[in-house]
Amino acid sequence: MKYITMIGPIMKFPARIAMSATIFSSLLTPALAEDRQVSIYFTGDALAKYCRTHLTLAKANHGSLKDQLDGEKCMTFAMAIADALAIEGGDAPVNETLPRSCVPASIIKAGALADVVANFLAKKPELRNRSGYELVRLAFADKFPCN
Repeated sequence: MKYITMIGPIMKFPARIAMSATIFSSLLTPALAEDRQVSIYFTGDALAKYCRTHLTLAKANHGSLKDQLDGEKCMTFAMAIADALAIEGGDAPVNETLPRSCVPASIIKAGALADVVANFLAKKPELRNRSGYELVRLAFADKFPCN
C-alpha cells in the first residue's frame, strides 16, 4: 500500500513497529468483569471504520496522518490475528465455533490481509455487531478456507 510509505519520512521502521504494538496491545487487552465476561475493546463497528479508512486510502493514495493511523489499525489487527492463527495452525482454541482458515504463507503484506478484512466487512455489514476478532476470523475463512 502506498499510503504506508507516507509515514516513512516521519517515523523510522522500528518506531512504526513500536507504535503499532502499543496501539495493538491497548486495543486487545481484555478486562475481566466480576461475572467473568470479557470486555471487547476492538468491536466490529470500530474495525469496520478502520478498514473503510484503509480502503479509502488505498484508492486515494493520500490522507491525513489520523486517517493513515486509522488505516494502519485495520492492517495491524488483521496481521496480528493472522499471526495468532498461524501459531495455532489455523484454529485458535478460544472459540471453536468459528470456521478454520488457512492463510497462505505467501501473503505476508499487511495491506493484503487488511484488504481481505475490509472487503469482507463491506459485503457483510450485518455482522458488525460481532467482535473484531470474530470478524477477522470469518473474513479469513471466507477468503482462505482450509481444504
